[in-house]
Amino acid sequence: MGEDRAVTAAELFHEIGAGYEAAFGRPPVVDAAVRELLAVLAEHARVLDIGSGTGRPVAADLITARKA
Repeated sequence: MGEDRAVTAAELFHEIGAGYEAAFGRPPVVDAAVRELLAVLAEHARVLDIGSGTGRPVAADLITARKA
């Protein structure tokens, strides 16, 4: 018999994050904003992502842009 334990916030978010992205996608306005940001963002700038859903797609864009 397995032990019952409380699920952490990180585990819960990880589980629902993919479902959230599948259900709501990435609005075109977010894509446009990210493209504009990448065009003017300084090389070593810090970015605070608020309100873009799970944040994973935007973080991936920022990482990819830095490697280019």
